[in-house]
Amino acid sequence: PATADGSADAAPGGTVPAISSIEMTPPAASLGDVPVTPPGREVPAAEDLATRENAVPELTPASAQPRDDVFAQSAATLSELDSYRYVTTFGYTGTRGDEPEAASVEVRGEVASADRQTLAWKDHKTGEEFSLVRIGTRAWLREDGDWNEVPEMVAEVLSEGLLVYAPVDGWSLFAQDLESASTFLGAETVNGVTTNHYRSTYGERSAAWGEDVIRVEGEVWIAESGFPVKYQLVATTLDEDGNEGTIYWTMDLSDVNTPIVVEPPQ
Repeated sequence: PATADGSADAAPGGTVPAISSIEMTPPAASLGDVPVTPPGREVPAAEDLATRENAVPELTPASAQPRDDVFAQSAATLSELDSYRYVTTFGYTGTRGDEPEAASVEVRGEVASADRQTLAWKDHKTGEEFSLVRIGTRAWLREDGDWNEVPEMVAEVLSEGLLVYAPVDGWSLFAQDLESASTFLGAETVNGVTTNHYRSTYGERSAAWGEDVIRVEGEVWIAESGFPVKYQLVATTLDEDGNEGTIYWTMDLSDVNTPIVVEPPQ
């Protein structure tokens, strides 16, 4: 998602970016002693992700229209939360020439406070992964199975490139477009939070997703207190040769405003 000179690759309208330009060697499969995985959750295996190639959510009938500005306001409410954990998955399926292609990445993170955060990236196609811990102006990167402190500038390049996959920046990209084409399905409890459930179908080209995206649909769960708890979105893309592809993007938020400990790795 980010190159060594600090620029961020375009997303989410293009293919899934790699981090090879940062010249990191993938670490061991374990993420070590930093609690980047929410309790009770497992990182899905690559073969499990492969089953999501056509993972359009099962949509239920709509019953009413949403309140005005629910989605737009939820992006601001999310940025004001004290702490939370999140898991996002971003994937693409399509064709290159006559050959099918697919890729998926997962980002897990913890926000303990504005200046204490963890992040773990995994590419399910290549197996490449790394972890990052930031505390104030200090940062540590895990590669080759070891944690090493890195300059603040390196941490900023990595973080900025990945923020598009994190809930705050990711959701704000398309929240307003989706709200204008959403209907209210009812109240549900998701991840222990009382939410309002919406179905969205956005049939126009979206500037947020990129010029090649021609349709976005999926489901969104917004907490009664205003922040997004979960979304499952699928976008249809069209390349210059007229071939259709599919982008899917999911997010789950948990442990909102609960104590989360982030310490320097050992």
